[in-house]
Amino acid sequence: MEIFLKRAEGPFIEKIGEDQTRSHFEDLKNALHLIPGEFSGSVGSEIPKFLFKYSQGINETSSGIIEGMLNHFLIFTKSLKDIANQNLKQVNQNIIIRSKSKMRNLSDLLQNFIEKAKYGEILKGSEKFEDVLSFVAGESIEITQMDELALFIKRSSENLAQRIGEDQARKFSEEIYDAIQDIVDDFKGTVDSQIVKFLFKFSQESSRLEPDIIKNILRHIQIFIRSLSDLGGMDRKQVDQEIIRRSKNKMGGLFELFDNFLKKAKEGNLLETCDNFEEIITFVLGSEEKRIQFTDVGGFLKRVEEKYALHLGELKAQMLISNLLESISEIPEQHGSYLGSDIARFLTKFSETMNDLEPKEIEQILTRSLIFIRSLNELSDLNQEEINQYIINRSKRKCRSLFEFYKLFLDTVRPTFIKSETPSFDDIINFTLGKYEGPKTIEEAPNVHALMEPYRSEFPFAEDHFKWANAINIIIPRFLEILKNDKGDEILDKIWENSYPKQDIIEEFHQKLDDLPREDEKIFTIRLMNLLTRQILKKKKSDKLLTGSVAMTILAKIYIEIYGGRNSMVRAIKLKQLLKERQFAQDEKREKINDHIEAIVKEDLKAIMRRVMSIRSIIPILTLKGFYIKTFDISEKEYPELFTDMFKDVSPLNDIGKEYLENVRRLNTLGNLSAFYYYIDLVRNFNKNYFKESEETPLDAIKKRDNLKEFFEMLFQLYDNLELSRFFDNKIAAADRLVFVYILKYLYESLKKTFDLIENFIEEHVEFIKVKSMEFFLSNLKFKEYKMNIEQLQEDVKNAVLEGASDDSEKMTRLKNMLKQQKSDIVKFTLMDDLLNEAKEKMPVLDSRILFGKELFTFLEIIKYINPNLPAALPKYLENLGDFTKEFDKILNKVKKLKDRNLISPGEFYEIDKAREMATERISKFISDENFMNHLKKMREGYDKNILYKEEITTPLDIVETEEIVEEINPLQKYFQKYNEALSAVKSTDTLTKFMESYQFWLNNQIFPLTYNKAEQVLLKIVFNRIQEELNDQDNSA
Repeated sequence: MEIFLKRAEGPFIEKIGEDQTRSHFEDLKNALHLIPGEFSGSVGSEIPKFLFKYSQGINETSSGIIEGMLNHFLIFTKSLKDIANQNLKQVNQNIIIRSKSKMRNLSDLLQNFIEKAKYGEILKGSEKFEDVLSFVAGESIEITQMDELALFIKRSSENLAQRIGEDQARKFSEEIYDAIQDIVDDFKGTVDSQIVKFLFKFSQESSRLEPDIIKNILRHIQIFIRSLSDLGGMDRKQVDQEIIRRSKNKMGGLFELFDNFLKKAKEGNLLETCDNFEEIITFVLGSEEKRIQFTDVGGFLKRVEEKYALHLGELKAQMLISNLLESISEIPEQHGSYLGSDIARFLTKFSETMNDLEPKEIEQILTRSLIFIRSLNELSDLNQEEINQYIINRSKRKCRSLFEFYKLFLDTVRPTFIKSETPSFDDIINFTLGKYEGPKTIEEAPNVHALMEPYRSEFPFAEDHFKWANAINIIIPRFLEILKNDKGDEILDKIWENSYPKQDIIEEFHQKLDDLPREDEKIFTIRLMNLLTRQILKKKKSDKLLTGSVAMTILAKIYIEIYGGRNSMVRAIKLKQLLKERQFAQDEKREKINDHIEAIVKEDLKAIMRRVMSIRSIIPILTLKGFYIKTFDISEKEYPELFTDMFKDVSPLNDIGKEYLENVRRLNTLGNLSAFYYYIDLVRNFNKNYFKESEETPLDAIKKRDNLKEFFEMLFQLYDNLELSRFFDNKIAAADRLVFVYILKYLYESLKKTFDLIENFIEEHVEFIKVKSMEFFLSNLKFKEYKMNIEQLQEDVKNAVLEGASDDSEKMTRLKNMLKQQKSDIVKFTLMDDLLNEAKEKMPVLDSRILFGKELFTFLEIIKYINPNLPAALPKYLENLGDFTKEFDKILNKVKKLKDRNLISPGEFYEIDKAREMATERISKFISDENFMNHLKKMREGYDKNILYKEEITTPLDIVETEEIVEEINPLQKYFQKYNEALSAVKSTDTLTKFMESYQFWLNNQIFPLTYNKAEQVLLKIVFNRIQEELNDQDNSA
């Protein structure tokens, strides 16, 4: 993901500027981390790829359209949160239906959504998935769905017409269609579809029924659908729960009720009129035995309202009592029937003993009672037995009922109250019973994976659940052990209260911290965690401690929700009961119990997987801030791949030795390498243009020419094996660059005279290329001939003077020019003689220095196994190489501490220690090798004397703390990256150096090398023309 986003940034920066691009990309990165787990592996990974793809074609696009496209990317990514409760198959099916099969999946929707922005159609003011889908598909879900429903109803009508007549069939069909339009939104797309499919199936099988029975059933279908138009605010889950409760577990939900309702019609037991859904439940299941309602609640509280008014004032007491009465009436019926009366009696009794209390203490009791009662709305899906069992487990048997827990909540005193303005029942649980207190808390809870462990061989799905649950059980406690810190908690509390000193916060984050939502603790901590991807406090240590506390809050809550949360405990309680029943169940019932067990385990697995996505987004932040846990025992064999991927590249070893990189932070490696290339290119130019193979070589010059050719070939081979990332077969990492520059200068020193001779000659004899091949000047015979010619010409000049020829006479001018030419050619004989001598002398020197460089880089490869950054420290010890082993020992001590803390495996420590021993032995061997040490000494002494290129980058840099190496800027580098994919067909430009060479050929209007075919040349010219246009535009704007 990060790779594609990074590659996509460049083109957008060029079009809309760096600040806007960075802002858009930062928002998009945050949104990508919040994509629901169901979609992160599919469309989540596609979004950065699509962004990169669109970035390649925005050269001609206006800045307004580009910003619209980026906004559409962000809106689409954020909108995926709306469909977190759906699976991928459901979403894709919805897209296919809505688009009439023009789109097949989320990727198609994304592409069409971005295309809209590309052509100026921008969605504004919404981040909802339904709005995105409507914006692209152009139809509402009701219209599309009704088309499908109408089709089934029409087919049903045709079938029924044969049994009850066409008019009756059409009448029932129209009434059923109208009724379906009025059902509650929560049932559209599911219940309505299932009913019309049942109707169609019934119409196919109706031939065996009497017409009157068919009419009765159709009338009951119509009545049932109309009852679904008003369910009193209940959703599908609550409706099913109510049916299960009213049927005393004999029915599983809405459609079993529907079947039984139609059976009554088939038997002639008809419901003539129906005003609401409750009447259908009563008709099928009978009247519910009403429990004694808490009619005494109002009486109890109203009688003591005056007592509270004496302490709190009339208005406040009246308001609190009225709110309490209203909230008690809204408690879910299964709890309100007993708890409302208990709370009212308790508050009445409390009013008799509160005379010695402060008004604020009395008000606190009433306020907390109100908070507690309002939170009970979440418990509508649990009966009294289930909630009591949950409280027993969660409180370690301190409380045995909901009412006991209420009293404990009133008595609980903590430094800070619940941070949320509208606390949930889980918030109250955590406040009263405490958050995570250690692994024992979880082990005492009957969690699902522990209950299923003995049955893993019987239920294949339990194995997958066990792997995920076990991974959570291993990873989160390890983090919780290292994250807890009081100082960080203190900073977190102050930031929540907005009282942390502004002077201790980096200025950029002042407003961002002020804007954090403080009405909900969960949202607050998540948003704060997102900010902590960067350093927000001026003190690095404080920033790390704050990160630890925020992560601790999130991870502890996740852990409690998975193993100690209300839903997970209820699932475990139900599972425990089912496993007991299963022991004595017969085949048919046992199969049903197995299905129920599978549903519970899979539901629990989905809950775990959803939480894992949150954990996955936190771990990179913790790694960035230096928090590490033991991970070497997390293998793919025992844990899901998602977990092993989280820690694949995470190691505390990466933080060791970063200080060594200071030595290469401002080093201009590319400048030195380019200078070396320049000199060898001069030799190449000299060899190519000043030697003419077509001319006959003097016999005594052939061997000398071969010697020069061998020397030049050695230089050209050296050129081909020098790159910013490679020295012959050795790769050059960032830490190797200073040593690489040392070697470059050492090689340059042995060739300096050769380079100077050729550079001076080319500067003075640019036009000589048109006259004679330099091979001629390697001949001793020709040299003697030239000397004789000079002597003869000098004699001729003397004779001409004696004959009375004037200096400006034609004869004298011709003789002097010939003499001048001969003398200038004599210089070329000297040059070639010097070059030949240099070649003979420096070839063995160069060869030995190259071998020395290879040996040195082999040594660097060894010490990288001790620490990847260690090569950057080597130049400091060139004078006393033996002392370099001190650095090995320093690193080994740090590594040993990590091993002792179980952060790295014993195997990793052994490999590093083994590498240290090898490196120490190699240093001993070097010290005893006189030849190697001579090379080392000469290389060290020549470093400052031999100036290839100015060493440091002189551009002023802001002094900021950064982990990245400041590298030299190559103006063609960004274009190489930008067009790398387009030029993938041209293998000869697969490195930056080769790309620069090709560009230089084109810039100088030179013919491309023969290695490029015609198609490759055309492609290169197109790309280079684009680059030149961009460079010209930059110059003009400057």
